[in-house]
Amino acid sequence: MGILLIIKNNFKRETKNKLKFVLYIMIPTVAIVLTIISNSFMKPSYTFGIIGNVNSKGNVRIIKLLKNTKDIKVENADKKSIQTDLIMGKYAAILDFKGQSKVVYSEKNSIYLASKKLLNYYSTSNQPIKLQKFSNELFKNQMSTAERIMGFIIMCLFITTTMTAVIMIRDKENGILTRIRYSTNKISKYILGNLIYNYIITYTQLLASAAVIRIFNINIGITITNFLLISLLLTFISTAFGTFMAAAFKTELKASITASSLALLTTLLGGGFLSVNNMPNGLKIISNITPTRWIIKFTTYIESNDTLTKGITSLIFLIGFGTILLLLSTVLQKCYNRD
Repeated sequence: MGILLIIKNNFKRETKNKLKFVLYIMIPTVAIVLTIISNSFMKPSYTFGIIGNVNSKGNVRIIKLLKNTKDIKVENADKKSIQTDLIMGKYAAILDFKGQSKVVYSEKNSIYLASKKLLNYYSTSNQPIKLQKFSNELFKNQMSTAERIMGFIIMCLFITTTMTAVIMIRDKENGILTRIRYSTNKISKYILGNLIYNYIITYTQLLASAAVIRIFNINIGITITNFLLISLLLTFISTAFGTFMAAAFKTELKASITASSLALLTTLLGGGFLSVNNMPNGLKIISNITPTRWIIKFTTYIESNDTLTKGITSLIFLIGFGTILLLLSTVLQKCYNRD
């Protein structure tokens, strides 16, 4: 069974129900577009936790001003879990109102100093300020629009490519892999054929997303050309991941649930939800083994037009990551055939 024949047969099987196939292409595309749109409107913000004497007249005035300050969210915090909440990134800072004095807790010195400065300002002023002009240091370590979008797209693709790759699980159930074992064809050709099929489907979805971006002139922080270039890499990593998930599990349900869980976990640890620069040191170290972290770093280099010089490390890691997953997929399928 040649690679081209595998690709052809996969398309033939999936296009028997043309409406289902169109929906199969469009639903992930819509999910990707919605991810892009929602992230393009997101702005950097800081959440402050409030504890202590929050009901005194002067403190009520300051808290109201904080709530009226753009890019700041204010929530009531728990005094018993100050350190935990700060380490986990729930709050950028916790403000403890102790009578006339105010104590600031924060894991970041820049945020601590900016919070003190802000409290001192509001102690004598009733005019809300523009936070970025008041303390530009706070925004230097925030993720750009393009970084947030790519971090979330890779999460979506990990899930959708696994959904596409489950055709391999159906092949296991139908005995196709067993027939391959007793033929002259190699499992590696079967894996590569399914990868290319998945790649075509996934990149088509990203092309459709790019068309929507272009038509509606959505700001994604980078040019459409750069988006499509990064998408080539995103597609390879995600299809390799989806192929591995399909090879590792015997049922579609297990593969889908595991892929969704890992997609969420790698996005969380890799800096898709919270900038790595704002993470505790332990999580920063862990983030370096996630593909999301290196996708975001590569996007940063694309934005700065510094790809060839500094982005090579990210490229090597991501291509190596995808290649390892493909090799493991081949090994797993061979082991399945022996069973």
